[in-house]
Amino acid sequence: MSQNDDHIGQEDEHPSRTPDALRSATITAAHRLGVRDRSVIAPGKLADIVAVPGNPLEDVKQLPQVCFVLKDGVVAKTAVP
Repeated sequence: MSQNDDHIGQEDEHPSRTPDALRSATITAAHRLGVRDRSVIAPGKLADIVAVPGNPLEDVKQLPQVCFVLKDGVVAKTAVP
């Protein structure tokens, strides 16, 4: 778990802040590192996707329950049922 995991987990108390916390941990962090070509899912783009069983905007506790990871367009990890 990263340092952001604890911060995001606290969003249960403030659900209206969950989208901002997720952006901060993903897109905003990437932009600050100079990575600007990774925030679009579209044909011809490489895909890095982490899938969870539910909607983390509605229930942030879904985030640690990773179903699969798609890295550079290839499934890199799948959850063991």
